[in-house]
Amino acid sequence: MEKQYWLHRITHEAAASYSLLEHGFLPTGWEGLSNRDFLSKMKSADVNGFRGLMDNEGVTQRSRWSLFNFSRFKKGDIVLVPQWGGIFALYEVLDEMRCIETIDLPADITRQWDEQPIEKENGRLYSIQNKERHKYDLGFFVPVKELKKEIQRKNVSPLLQTKMKNRNTTANLNEDANVKVEIDEICSLPPGEQPKRKSLYSAAVEALQKSSFFQQYLNSDELENLVAIYMKKIGADRVDIPSKNDPRKGNHADADVIADFDRLKVRVYILVKQHVG
Repeated sequence: MEKQYWLHRITHEAAASYSLLEHGFLPTGWEGLSNRDFLSKMKSADVNGFRGLMDNEGVTQRSRWSLFNFSRFKKGDIVLVPQWGGIFALYEVLDEMRCIETIDLPADITRQWDEQPIEKENGRLYSIQNKERHKYDLGFFVPVKELKKEIQRKNVSPLLQTKMKNRNTTANLNEDANVKVEIDEICSLPPGEQPKRKSLYSAAVEALQKSSFFQQYLNSDELENLVAIYMKKIGADRVDIPSKNDPRKGNHADADVIADFDRLKVRVYILVKQHVG
């Protein structure tokens, strides 16, 4: 099966969840539903079956669909995890969803921020919090492998940045091919290297090159005017579009645009042709 792409946001039981993630476990909530029989039914259910399953449990809130998405994770899928501080990380799913009771908890694992030990008892996770025993509302997890960490959100496309604003806990990223391509490109970067976001100018030029904009909206004279504007933008002191028989052209009679750069002591003769195909 082709790999799928997902977003999973850690907001619930964050102190424990981030520690679990560092040890290769990506958790989610729903501790009250965590048993092997329910998990088996959930994995095999389609959308309507899942709705009926949750209705039978008295769970009707929209957040249940995040659990449905989480249950769709398969080996080889990629999960984007937004994190605090304007960064995110990417993980590869190593196996399907499991009940929290099956987690092989490292002996020395602690909560983030206060380093209280995380313990497992009777198939559930606990810590001492405010001098009281706190049971974590974490019911399921998938084993994962870190692919990329501390990727700056500002370095990715506006489209991917927008996807990370999705407030659902678990969201499907498979609907946009550009998002999947960008995630794969980030995964292929050398260790420690950040993605390089295209400048607005580069993106606009690339988009225009792939479109028929020039052919549809510019005649030959308008194209020459556009080139003249480009020359002014890059610092030409004087830009002229001479008539076809202008004697200033001299040996450069085919030039359609002439640009002078005084500091460089350079005159640029530009031949502008509009081609289709």
